[in-house]
Amino acid sequence: MTTRTAIATARIAAAALLLGAACRCRAATQAGATASNRTLRAYHIGNSLTFGVFPNDQTDKLFASRGGAYVRGMHILWGSPLSRIWDNPSSNNVTLAPFGTFSHALTQFDWDVLTLQPYASGITGDKGDLAECRNFIKLATRRSPGVQVYIYATWPPRPGTNAPDAFARTWDAQYTGQRTGGVPCRDYCQNLVQMLRRELPAVQNPVLLIPAGDVLYELDGMMRAGRVPGFTSVRDLYKDGIHLNATGNYAVKCTFYAVLFRQSPVGLPNAAQCEKVSDTVARIIQETVWNVVCANELTGCAPAEDAGTAAK
Repeated sequence: MTTRTAIATARIAAAALLLGAACRCRAATQAGATASNRTLRAYHIGNSLTFGVFPNDQTDKLFASRGGAYVRGMHILWGSPLSRIWDNPSSNNVTLAPFGTFSHALTQFDWDVLTLQPYASGITGDKGDLAECRNFIKLATRRSPGVQVYIYATWPPRPGTNAPDAFARTWDAQYTGQRTGGVPCRDYCQNLVQMLRRELPAVQNPVLLIPAGDVLYELDGMMRAGRVPGFTSVRDLYKDGIHLNATGNYAVKCTFYAVLFRQSPVGLPNAAQCEKVSDTVARIIQETVWNVVCANELTGCAPAEDAGTAAK
């Protein structure tokens, strides 16, 4: 199967699934963290865009604010795609005891969640994200066969133009092999998830998506419409060419919470966790995150019965 054929097949599969997405959502009962008073053990692999979600224990406290506990391990390699991380298992810029590097953590500890962050790569090829995600998943499931794997879909670089729809046009584009910092477009992330599901049919829990880029896309539209006080476009959520500022990272934290716990982030504390985010903006972000998460079957949060009805 050629790269173009594989991507086209994945795109068709993703479109069929997304037809069943619904904008209302309730906590799921299948794999994942659905109970408040439980411990969720999660290991995160990526670079500074993953570290931005978990720069300290404040995010852990945010996630545990409704009960339970969030136990976290990380393998972070600055500026690196998954292929470089896989090829350098002893290089970890952020080591959390007792878990350490991915080669130790995934083989010596049990995990409920594994998140993988694609970055500046292509889908196919020996060093593409499909092959590298497959490597990490196979390693993790030997010790933790029930681990829920998520692809952390980040965002493209900050638009280099002030054109109002610059971010939207980039994110809405189809993936045709383009590479960029972060991920190039929504299509890339959804294709990757679908291809992983096809290539790993024996995995206990199908790979899911954390749609951070989609949240930024939705916030961008609201900002350009004047519906987010103090913000004019998604450019206001970047602190440089690729990293987000405190408000942008708060939106990503809420997205992680909504997907991993399958619960609405509406009402989560904001000022105590991110003093730069006002109550008004925090509420808008929380509601937007929940709407986005519930509208995408690939997150594992959209109601399955609605998906089945809509697909008929």
